[in-house]
Amino acid sequence: MSCSKFGDPAKGQEKLDEAPINVRAEHPVLRAMEEIIEVHGNLEPIEQVDVVTEVSGPITKILVDEGDVVEEGQFLAAIDDEEYKLNLRQAESAYRVARSDYVSAQQLFDQGMKSRSEYEKMKRSYDDASSNLELSRIRLKNTEVKSPIPGVVISRQAEVYQQVGAMEVLFTIADLSGFKVPITVTEAEVAKIEVGQNVRVRIDALAADPESFSIAGAVGKIQPRVDPQTGTVQVEVTVPDPGKGARPGMFTRLKIVTSTHPNALVIPRRAMLAEEGNHVWVVDGTGARMVEIVPGIMDNHGLEIRSGLSPADVVIVEGQAALTPKSKIAIVNNQPAPASGDSVEKKTP
Repeated sequence: MSCSKFGDPAKGQEKLDEAPINVRAEHPVLRAMEEIIEVHGNLEPIEQVDVVTEVSGPITKILVDEGDVVEEGQFLAAIDDEEYKLNLRQAESAYRVARSDYVSAQQLFDQGMKSRSEYEKMKRSYDDASSNLELSRIRLKNTEVKSPIPGVVISRQAEVYQQVGAMEVLFTIADLSGFKVPITVTEAEVAKIEVGQNVRVRIDALAADPESFSIAGAVGKIQPRVDPQTGTVQVEVTVPDPGKGARPGMFTRLKIVTSTHPNALVIPRRAMLAEEGNHVWVVDGTGARMVEIVPGIMDNHGLEIRSGLSPADVVIVEGQAALTPKSKIAIVNNQPAPASGDSVEKKTP
């Protein structure tokens, strides 16, 4: 049978199959690699307290506002004290009477002229009057609302002439000399974290460089319990000096470095074959061959190779999806010199 004037289609397909596939290839590099847990959270004050009233009444004076710096024990607000002064005078009067009766009863009891039950009744009355006097003094003192800690007033919920009840929040005071960031990690990640571990911190609103994690932090607390519902653990990172402009609530990114490999053999992450598991293509003459690797830790750009490659190998990083064992390749980029160092081909993970 004669051939078509267009030639044999099979032979044409063979020639098409033999056309080289353009790829980009690189040698592995030797560099430091870090295993990092990346999490995020929001800045919180290192200490924060709600200042509440301990007595009820109308507010007669407010001495601070939001943003004011206060000292421990500083007078913040006053609650009308006229009723509490009157109660104190009544308590003082009742105490004097009860004390006089008690002293007389004790003398008569010592002389055998008063029964023990009468004496003990007078003593109870005296003890009650003494306690009531002390309570009246405390209540009068509590009409002056004071700061329990040094810090900054970050919230004020009170106004002059406002009627307040006991245990009502008037102010929130925060110690802004340092911050903390509560985070959540998985139970697998928490096994790699310990108290005191260094943490790199980036506050989005303050960072000029989007890649900068220049603020230093540390793991402060690790909750001992795993949440059985989520399989997570609560961790607290302390950030003692986040820099000028840091405010509670700011969004914060954290990198917890759990392991460092100073001389790792690294290839670009994009060289890994997504559909082939732990395999990459390496240059083999005019073609390529698939190699199984044992990966190590990974960062944003690179993948550590624990075994399977040597610094002299040339790894295909682009175009590998179209390759087959019979493919011819054309490398379209210049490869740098191979990294110096021993082969990791025989290393175990």
